[in-house]
Amino acid sequence: MTSIEKVYRILELLRRHYKTGLTNKELSNRLKIPASTCYRIMKSLKKFDFVSQRKVDKRFFLGFSHLRYADALVGGMDVPAICLPYLEKLHESTKDTTFLTVFSGQHSIVVEICGNINVLMSIARGEVMPMHCAASGKVILAFLPEPEKSRLLESLDYHVFTERTITDPTELKKQLREIHKTGVAFNFREFHTDTVAISSPIFSRHGKVIGAVAIVGIAETLDHKTIASYSYSRLMLTTSREITEELGGELPTWLGREAEPKPSSHGL
Repeated sequence: MTSIEKVYRILELLRRHYKTGLTNKELSNRLKIPASTCYRIMKSLKKFDFVSQRKVDKRFFLGFSHLRYADALVGGMDVPAICLPYLEKLHESTKDTTFLTVFSGQHSIVVEICGNINVLMSIARGEVMPMHCAASGKVILAFLPEPEKSRLLESLDYHVFTERTITDPTELKKQLREIHKTGVAFNFREFHTDTVAISSPIFSRHGKVIGAVAIVGIAETLDHKTIASYSYSRLMLTTSREITEELGGELPTWLGREAEPKPSSHGL
């Protein structure tokens, strides 16, 4: 094992045990390297603040130097470019149109698309998706902090796009609670008469929802049963997890459970 590999594995172990930390002996045993070698490495890492050591029990934790590199990396990220390969993979798996939206204050805005766009869908880069009836808008709403969510819900005008558009705030809040549990949101002809969609959230490294990934299709070819299936929901959550991890974040722990999401019956 090279010195660089030893350092990498040490930092990875500390990342996985960020809450409890690890002692030099624990690191040495898990990595199967001599305790003296491990100690020398930790001493150097500690000098440059890549690790810190708690005085009371001598346990090591990740240091603050990593934040400088993380901030520089995140600041230079092109989120649409990072997400495009995952949209392409999702499109390849389903043959449906996939797209990415980012949350911008009060709106969910389309920033990247993959697949053939049917004009009936009216999905284009720069389009503002309604928060109350588009799948991507609803899934972002569901994971906003409660004060921000409440303010946004109060400011919505609940514009009617189709006969199935949600116009009742109580019904929307009910859906948002279910979406928060499952991690997926549905749009069954609520935004456009002829389209259906499914969406799941994307989180930053700070744990804040920053956007959503979605699949959209014509209702005649992508029926309710298909888009609401377990396989589509798992595909969405897998894609959300991969993108979120690429951005340095993590999905909420309960979204890792294998329970099948149950779509709302609104408008069916």
